[in-house]
Amino acid sequence: MKPQWAYIWEYGFQGEKNRLRTPIELTKPEFEFWIDQDARSTFLGSCEPIEATRVDRNRVPLIDPRFKMKPKMPEFDAPSDAELRALWREFTDLQVRWLILEILALRKSLDRIQEWFDDVDKNIPDRGQLSGGNGKFQELRHLLRKEKGRAGML
Repeated sequence: MKPQWAYIWEYGFQGEKNRLRTPIELTKPEFEFWIDQDARSTFLGSCEPIEATRVDRNRVPLIDPRFKMKPKMPEFDAPSDAELRALWREFTDLQVRWLILEILALRKSLDRIQEWFDDVDKNIPDRGQLSGGNGKFQELRHLLRKEKGRAGML
């Protein structure tokens, strides 16, 4: 999982000499949300994160009640089968193992859906409105390819 760095930001407004700091660590989108709440935001001068205050938002969630932002799912790489096997050997916690089994079950479901799709694609001549170059059937094909590629199943 890629880190989402949050910092205490130092900023100032044009025409003012004093520099301000955010009260808590914020990611860039959170800082932009914070600064937009200030009426002087149109006169924002230079702003920069203070590197010494860096924290990973994936590990330190934003719980300040002043921020009503919906958390965004971070970008991540799907674990390979070898990584899942290593996790299975490393963790004996039942909940971790259930998650590993759920990932494997979903991957098998993707394979079964792909088999169904291939069978329909080969054997059914008239698929109606679902077919065609931009039909829902083709959207399903692209979704399956994308998910299988992300999971390393191609």
